[in-house]
Parts: sequence; structure tokens; C-alpha cells
Amino acid sequence: MRTRYWVSTFLWAALVITSMVIMVFGLSRTMFFVFEATPEMVEDVYAGRRLYLGGTLVSLAAAAWALQMRYPRWVAICAALPAVLIGWAGLANTTSLLPHLVAVAALPAAFAGLLGGVLRDVSRQHGSANTTGS
Repeated sequence: MRTRYWVSTFLWAALVITSMVIMVFGLSRTMFFVFEATPEMVEDVYAGRRLYLGGTLVSLAAAAWALQMRYPRWVAICAALPAVLIGWAGLANTTSLLPHLVAVAALPAAFAGLLGGVLRDVSRQHGSANTTGS
């Protein structure tokens, strides 16, 4: 049972990390606000926008999985925060710097949720190992 529990924790953590990486790649492709807009850059913006909106879907899936695995609600909220904030900012204003500014707060929150979920499992496993060994 412990192995299955650790596998699900590892897969959940990989899902959160994947969502953050996809969002960062997408946001990096949409940073054309300093340059003159050329057709190639506009294509990159559309591709980057699809990437970070796809990352929001992965982030929502990670948050739903966190609730299903009975993590604390704050872990699920932190996992969903990039989806809500970056996704909303990207849909509200497609060519602004707002998604990038929101990412400064949302991505560290997702990382905090990741650490909270993983460390909760570590403490749970070590705590149960100490009580059964006595």
C-alpha cells in the first residue's frame, strides 16, 4: 500500500510541475511587448497562448486530483491558483503583460502547494512508521 501511495504522490507532483513548466514556456513565447509585432511573432504569441491555456487545464486537473487524494484544501487551492489567475488574465487581455505579472505570484503559490502536498505525505509516512515500530 505504501508503494501505491508514493506512486500517486509522485504522479501528482509531476502533474503540478508539468503545469508550471507548460505555463512558463507559453508565457515566454508571448513576450513580444518590447518588439515590433511581425507575423512570426504573432504566430508565437498564439502558440504561447495555447500553451499557457493548456497549462491551466493541467493545473486544474492537479487541483482536482489533490482534492480526490484528500490533501488539505489549501494545497488544492495553491495548485489551482495558476489556472485561475493566469488563465483569467490571458483570456481577459490577450496582448498585455498582465499574465506575466500574475505569474509572479501564481507560480510560487503552486510550488508552495506542491511542497505542502509532498511534505504532508512524507510526514504521514514517517509518522505511521514510527508508531508501528514501537
